[in-house]
Amino acid sequence: IHSIVFKGKSTGLYQHGALVGNMNNSQTFKNIGIIGTITDTDSGYYMGSIIGGNQSVVLQNCWQSATLVKPGSYARALAAPGSTFTNCYCDSTKIATGYMQGTPKTTAEIKSQAFVDLLNANLPAGCTSWKLGVDGYPTLDF
Repeated sequence: IHSIVFKGKSTGLYQHGALVGNMNNSQTFKNIGIIGTITDTDSGYYMGSIIGGNQSVVLQNCWQSATLVKPGSYARALAAPGSTFTNCYCDSTKIATGYMQGTPKTTAEIKSQAFVDLLNANLPAGCTSWKLGVDGYPTLDF
């Protein structure tokens, strides 16, 4: 799965994430951006802004600038613990320190041409490039 931007609100129960609730181990996700608010109403399972659940996944060139709302302490910036993150970034302005994964960036840093350039410099083969959107966030350059 690659080249996706999620903008909005997502609410769910049980291992919730903006894209998928739970995956098989070692699934690979490339070039994904998440903006908005992700809410999981169950306190007993992992959730992440991209992938929920407790299965480890591989994320490459992914970023998030989302607020996570989760009862309990099982929220993660991007995906379940044990996942692999290469060139991934989380919004340190919106994520509690204990939930961060990847490289922390502020909202202002994410909403910059320098960040778009960083994403494009690490673009995986076959993925769509990024440009700065009218809302200031990176968007896919279709």
